[in-house]
Amino acid sequence: MGANRFIKYIMKRYNETKMVGNRVHLSTLKPGDHFIFPNLYNGTIGELVACDMNATVKWLNHPDKIKNKKEIIAASAEVYKYEL
Repeated sequence: MGANRFIKYIMKRYNETKMVGNRVHLSTLKPGDHFIFPNLYNGTIGELVACDMNATVKWLNHPDKIKNKKEIIAASAEVYKYEL
């Protein structure tokens, strides 16, 4: 149990080093930009495909979704820009 907690902590700290700037809405990012939800499954990374009223994204490491499958989410979602 202790090792699992330690690994989650290390991954959280690593993801924090890759975040760029403050929280932004998905609608402010450009297509092709990567973003992270830091508190969702210990850091869920996605790529913005398109953005209008809703945003179309591809998840890169979501544990419940198929990798690179497009999904529509709210464009007003607050995320952090992420550098791969």
